[in-house]
Amino acid sequence: MNAISLALDALVALLLVATIAFAWRLERRMAVLKREKDQFAQLLQDFARSATQAEAGVKALRATATDAGRDME
Repeated sequence: MNAISLALDALVALLLVATIAFAWRLERRMAVLKREKDQFAQLLQDFARSATQAEAGVKALRATATDAGRDME
């Protein structure tokens, strides 16, 4: 009975060490994910700004083309 108890205690200790190692790796990966999430959010803001500028450029180009068409008539 004593050997079984010792073996079970060793198994529990081994599983606890494995859990700690897994939690440590998971925490590191979550930190990387959070950092990349912040970079992705900045990328989306830059993209939205560029899309707004492109839309304004297209409107200006359309207005110029309309004016040029009127001048040609």
